[in-house]
Amino acid sequence: MGLFVQADGDEHYFLVADACWHSQAYREQRGPHPLANLVFSDPAQYRQTLARLHQFHLDHPRVHVIPSHCAEAYARYGTGG
Repeated sequence: MGLFVQADGDEHYFLVADACWHSQAYREQRGPHPLANLVFSDPAQYRQTLARLHQFHLDHPRVHVIPSHCAEAYARYGTGG
């Protein structure tokens, strides 16, 4: 599940929640540590979702993809308090 947001102007954001945990993951199609498979209900589905996010990023480089747990995204887009 995700949410597309269009801000004032031409900025678009894709809030991807837990579809991936870090920006580096979708940019490089890099999965989490293998132990994370223990918490996924369907690890193969996670890998497929990550691959689709990676392709979305390549196809739409101007859209800001924001994972919920990414310190990089929080530093860039967070409100700071």
